[in-house]
Amino acid sequence: KKNFKVIAKTRLLFFIIISLNILSVKHFTKYIEYNDIIMKIFAERLIEQRKEKGLSQASLAKQIGVSFAIVCYWETDKSEPTAPNLVKLADFFNVSVDYLLGRTEY
Repeated sequence: KKNFKVIAKTRLLFFIIISLNILSVKHFTKYIEYNDIIMKIFAERLIEQRKEKGLSQASLAKQIGVSFAIVCYWETDKSEPTAPNLVKLADFFNVSVDYLLGRTEY
């Protein structure tokens, strides 16, 4: 009888752990999908803003103090900008960080 209680508690604990892990994986997966959408919007808006100013990737990179490669990576959604670089871009283009990330339409 005592052994049955231990097995039942163990199974319950195991079920709870599995459930939490599944929820964590689902939450993490949703975060990844959301982040992918944001970065695609960022890439599109960065290209749009750069072209509106008539700049090449190299000239934009020089203006904001990053490498040419990093601008290429941002525009092809292969890398995410750091917070300081987002602020530099927003200031340079005179838009908000929220706009660059697709959180606002202006």
